[in-house]
Amino acid sequence: MFIFLALLLQLSSPSQAAEEKFLCSAIVGRSFYQELKTLPVSDKTKHCSLSCYLALRCGAMESFNVGVVKEIIDLFGSGNAEIADLRANQQGITFALSGRARNRAQCLRECKIIYE
Repeated sequence: MFIFLALLLQLSSPSQAAEEKFLCSAIVGRSFYQELKTLPVSDKTKHCSLSCYLALRCGAMESFNVGVVKEIIDLFGSGNAEIADLRANQQGITFALSGRARNRAQCLRECKIIYE
């Protein structure tokens, strides 16, 4: 799923760094997503945490784009598209940009405070 999302972003990104963005979101996103799937936390905590970590590693805009594309796929696929998911994504990005979270564990901790 993350590879598909990253590919969509690469195709829609006019920047020269599109290949780097593709690799970053595909590798970083997939790795942390697999970890989050095993945790007994809410869907919003997962959205927030992943967006936070992607913002730290790949940039805020890349993280935002991955979240939007994911919700578009949910809208037309078998998923459940929710505005609340986008809000959780934005909260995670805010944690990363503000310096409140600086690594995976801090992203997860800050998101759990809000969504658990």
